[in-house]
Amino acid sequence: MWRSSSGRSIEPSDRLTTQVAAANAVLANGTLAHGLDYDDTLEEAIVHTGCCAGMTALAVGEELRASGKAVLEGAIAGTEVMCKIGLVAPGKFHARGFHPTALCSTFGAAAAAGKLHGLDAAQWSDAFGLCGSQSSGIIEYLADGTWTKRLHPGWSAHGGVIATLLAQQGFRGPTTVFEGTHGFYRAFGGANEYPFEKFSELGRTWEIPKLTFKSYPCGSISHPYYGLRPDLETKIRYRAGASRGNHLPYGGGSGTSPLGAAGTKAQAAHFLRGQVQSAF
Repeated sequence: MWRSSSGRSIEPSDRLTTQVAAANAVLANGTLAHGLDYDDTLEEAIVHTGCCAGMTALAVGEELRASGKAVLEGAIAGTEVMCKIGLVAPGKFHARGFHPTALCSTFGAAAAAGKLHGLDAAQWSDAFGLCGSQSSGIIEYLADGTWTKRLHPGWSAHGGVIATLLAQQGFRGPTTVFEGTHGFYRAFGGANEYPFEKFSELGRTWEIPKLTFKSYPCGSISHPYYGLRPDLETKIRYRAGASRGNHLPYGGGSGTSPLGAAGTKAQAAHFLRGQVQSAF
């Protein structure tokens, strides 16, 4: 699935020996990174950046044989752009059934890839214009816990890299992709007033120091409940399915659980479905 004959080949992960182009490596690694659900998070924008910007910078940087400094700059550019895209419409995407990380990852990946490819001003405009048509991702996975969420940042970052390559070759994208009548924000966020001045803060107001990291491999909205464990473990008996005696995931910021990431995610699903029983 990851094979490609274009460009210099690279390995998508240390578990796969098939060599692929950067866009496909990002698809694989971005999906894997988000699938573990330990993402960094900018809560104000509701986006997870590392699975997009970091993965893209590493893949494109390796393909281009870029320096470590250039790869780091690409990751920073991708992260900051992705955060700003989300900060312009906090809560608006979710309200209309879209996954903010999926929508914003396309632009974040294009920023990381574009920085490494050295796009000029016209190419930057085209790349972002193309990203508006590459962005997608609905949140219906919340209904049954299926896997589409895991694919979102990988697929979107793949689109961002492709948008960068197309722009580099002269493929045009709309210059009003953000503010246009049929642009990105109106399409995905609705007819609202958007603070586009946020974009002028790029390079002046930094979002990376505000990123938070998960202690538990599940949605950040459920973390407060897990944080209660140290105080409640003697009062609450946790039941997962037919088994009894399992404990809530261990906290204290360690992010570890005796059941591992997969078991902890299963516990999280049961916990949020109300399968918690009082001990008295």
